[in-house]
Amino acid sequence: MAPCFGKQILFFCLSLCVCVVVWLDIHKVLQPWIEAQTAHKSQLKAQMWDLYPRWVGARDLFFFGRSPYSIETSHEIQMAFYGRFITPQDFTRPPLHGRYDDEQRFAYPIYVVFLMAPTIHLDFAQVESWAPLALGIVAAATALFAVLLLDWNLPPLMLASLILLVVSSPQIEQGMRHQQLSIVVSFALTVAGWCVHKNHLATAGFMLAVATIKPQMALLPIAWFLIWAVGEWSRRWRLLGGFAGTMVVFVGVGEVLAPGWIGDFIAGLEAYSHYFPSTSILRVILGDTVGIIMGVFVALAMIALGWTRRAVSGNSLEFVTMFAFFLMMTILAFPLMTIYNHSLLVLPAMLVLHRWRNLPKVSRLLFAALIAWTWIASAALGLIRPAIDITNKLPLLPGYPAAIMPLVLPALLYGTLRRIPLSDARYELAVSDGR
Repeated sequence: MAPCFGKQILFFCLSLCVCVVVWLDIHKVLQPWIEAQTAHKSQLKAQMWDLYPRWVGARDLFFFGRSPYSIETSHEIQMAFYGRFITPQDFTRPPLHGRYDDEQRFAYPIYVVFLMAPTIHLDFAQVESWAPLALGIVAAATALFAVLLLDWNLPPLMLASLILLVVSSPQIEQGMRHQQLSIVVSFALTVAGWCVHKNHLATAGFMLAVATIKPQMALLPIAWFLIWAVGEWSRRWRLLGGFAGTMVVFVGVGEVLAPGWIGDFIAGLEAYSHYFPSTSILRVILGDTVGIIMGVFVALAMIALGWTRRAVSGNSLEFVTMFAFFLMMTILAFPLMTIYNHSLLVLPAMLVLHRWRNLPKVSRLLFAALIAWTWIASAALGLIRPAIDITNKLPLLPGYPAAIMPLVLPALLYGTLRRIPLSDARYELAVSDGR
């Protein structure tokens, strides 16, 4: 039952206030602190964020026919960040503050240039100014498609309130500030799930291919879709056809534009692991060796579990729940520790809210406390306005719950399944899966 209109208005106003408070804290407290940290710990000439190398690579490819992976393009990017080239000799000296400078290479698959192509005629200052807003709109659309995928009939004000809360979450705001395409990947995967829900299987395959612009985020969720497609091949082959066909076009056109790009991309990934080492949550908790082993185990266990569920209907709660678990396990098992990659949690969080009444009271309190922490801490910092001091970690306080959310959400969702088994909670939606 939907809340009365008065409560909807109250919740919307609260969400709007939360959004304003969080973003004021970011601009007035967090951002100045980050700039001070950057000035102290790095040799950056200018912080161009994550979109700039992709923009330069796309521009060089389409305007000059130069491979985005070329030394010339890398040097152009490095000059913007550091005012100098990064040379092999830089890695023979002890790293500054325990870490080498990021080489800022074009470290994406070649076909990300198709996404960047509409921006290459613009000055990057324009792209940079509009990118956070564009990514915020994409994040809002991700939340909307998550609600549609759940067939959750929310009143417009409640839907708007949820979208505001998603856009002001630490996971999304960091992605917007860093101009990170992880938000686009989360959107593409969520839309792919909605397309399966509506039986638009070829389109779902296309969106899965788009999501591979960040392979480490998309690999495990895509595995679930492909396993599901195999489960009833005669009715679901269009998903695999759409995915394979789009990938052939992406890779093939990329090869025409930049011959040998696959080898250059792999070489770039190998270099990336040295100058920007990333890790997984399991490796942080269990150590490198045990964490890697457990990560492999989790991925294989999810694939095995997915195989046992491959026959489920595409418009069932069980399909959505399996999809959510694949997203959550991706963050635990793969090197996606950085918070902006956790935009994958939008759908799992929506699923927890959708099944809110099935949560034990203590679980509701825990989830609410973690969400409220960000708001309360942001408001407190906005009032205190701590002095900019690189040794003071208070500006990071609002984002702390985001670090443990990938551990909390699977437990909460599993708790709802124990109370109401999926076999009893399955729901069939308006569009038939052909059964």
